[in-house]
Amino acid sequence: MKHNLTLLFTLLTLVFAFRADAQTLPCDDTCPANAEVEQEVCGSATNDNCENAVTVSCGSTVCGTSFSEGLGGTFDTDWYTFTITENTNVTVNFNSSRAHVFSIIDNCVDQNVLAVGINDPCLETFAVTNLAPGTYLINVFPLFSFTDIWACSDNVSYAFNVVCSNDPGNCTLEVLPAVSNPTCGGPGDDGSISLFIINGEPLFNIQWDNGSTDQDLFFLTAGTYCYTVTDGLACTASDCITLSAPVCSAPANLSASGITNTKATLSWTANDCALKYRLQVRKQGTTAWTTYFLNAGATARTINNLESGNTYEYRIRSVCSFDGSVLSPFSAIETFTTGGCQTPGSPSATVVSATSAQIQWTTVDGVSKYRVRYRPQGSTDWLIKAVNHPQSSTVINNLEAATTYEYQLLSICTGTNALSAPSSLATFTTNALRIDADQAASVILYPNPSKGPVTFIAQGSLVNQVTIDVYDVLGKQVAHEQVTLNNGTQSLSRDYSSLAKGVYIIRFSNNGVVNNYKFVKE
Repeated sequence: MKHNLTLLFTLLTLVFAFRADAQTLPCDDTCPANAEVEQEVCGSATNDNCENAVTVSCGSTVCGTSFSEGLGGTFDTDWYTFTITENTNVTVNFNSSRAHVFSIIDNCVDQNVLAVGINDPCLETFAVTNLAPGTYLINVFPLFSFTDIWACSDNVSYAFNVVCSNDPGNCTLEVLPAVSNPTCGGPGDDGSISLFIINGEPLFNIQWDNGSTDQDLFFLTAGTYCYTVTDGLACTASDCITLSAPVCSAPANLSASGITNTKATLSWTANDCALKYRLQVRKQGTTAWTTYFLNAGATARTINNLESGNTYEYRIRSVCSFDGSVLSPFSAIETFTTGGCQTPGSPSATVVSATSAQIQWTTVDGVSKYRVRYRPQGSTDWLIKAVNHPQSSTVINNLEAATTYEYQLLSICTGTNALSAPSSLATFTTNALRIDADQAASVILYPNPSKGPVTFIAQGSLVNQVTIDVYDVLGKQVAHEQVTLNNGTQSLSRDYSSLAKGVYIIRFSNNGVVNNYKFVKE
């Protein structure tokens, strides 16, 4: 028998390449009814080359026999031919209890293999999609023709049918692409496209516009990729997929809100490519930036410890790689201005005594000191007392008794030393000098009235240091002394003979207890 050795080698190469995909289904050597039976007698060679091919038609079923004499012997090679007049999907279904190679070949001259299959053994199907009009060949021979011995008495048979279709109504092919764009901060060529083929009729032919026939494309850069998938019925599914280039851009829509004299909240729109952000802030007119490092999920940051009444500049950029090497440009510089120096809140006064009062207030941010100014009502000259922040009260001493005072509070702001507006003018009135009935019983003044000599007699022991102040009826201090005592002393004598006749107030202070006496000098 004559065999084209080049064709045989090609077919065997393709067979073993496709062998892993062979289907194993129930075998059936029975020749179907209405089948066309091969006329060649087993062992003869009436259709053993393409010139002697037996004509079959689309839709026909053919039964044939095979034999093989093993190594060094001959084997059966059967040829068939069919003709189509329009673009057609051709499917060949082959069945035998012995393994055969079957293929579709373009013509007898070139003998290019268009499709090849192997039943390993039993039923196997292959298809050629969108086959152009023309005459084609089907070739069948034993798979293991160099080793197996199939005697004619073994009655080895096969059957195949040719199914032709050009009806698009039978198309169920559907393709779902899975797309991965090149990653931000990556090499730029790590995009991919995978095609998931749903339904349709095997075998599937995939053609990309870049020449690839793979179902999955990897290491793709940004760009457009088009594919066409054709199934066994010549049904097609086509589409173009665009992979987006990763853009490491600066966040947009910068804004400042919640601005006070010491803080502001800066916000922006997130960038999908960013892994981190670098936010920078500085006081206008300076060169050094303060940088804040923020995670990708952040879209706002509150900046504290700002100075009152100052304009600040800020900008932001995206960090698009883990090592910080891929950075966006900085955004355009934006500005905001903090509020002016704030006035202390809720000032109030508590009169402590005839000569002292406590001033209280609510602290404010951005302040280094507070200034308390006060004066007797009707005066134009202020007295000043400075208090460090965050202190919220102070005691003013050496006031005049029974006097109304005006007072205001101001803030001295950090950095600029600017003064806030003063608080509203408020007043308090010191107490008149008088005897404190609740305390008078602790120390007795005797005699009273007196021409001068008096004695302070304590119900208990006087402790450490005694302070004695004498005021006339106008509140003017006419005498002051501090006397150090030994512990256990119960009396202390003094002589006020030098005082003019009249009424006086004597304040006797010892160990935190104050006694006020109305004293009559005779």
